[in-house]
Amino acid sequence: MSCTIIQRNIQTVLEEASAVYSMVCDSTGQPNTDYAGYACHTALNRFRSLLGDPNLSASRLEYLLRKAARQHAKKDPNGDWSHFMAGYISNSANTNQNGLLKH
Repeated sequence: MSCTIIQRNIQTVLEEASAVYSMVCDSTGQPNTDYAGYACHTALNRFRSLLGDPNLSASRLEYLLRKAARQHAKKDPNGDWSHFMAGYISNSANTNQNGLLKH
């Protein structure tokens, strides 16, 4: 898969996860936590596939997402966060395919 396609797919996963997060936060009464859990599990599996790392753990993905978010805040705080984050994650995967998320 080309880098551009991977980046677009990562951006889609991020935007879908953001929508689920907003839905849970904005719900009145009982939020649908079952759906939120399902969405998180699905997103993790999609990141595993997109990054070519079937052993990617949730904590390693969280680390990368936090790192990308910090870079977004420093370099482009007013820009499109999902586009920036997808590019950052995609570039990280391309520059360090062996041990991408090790910390």
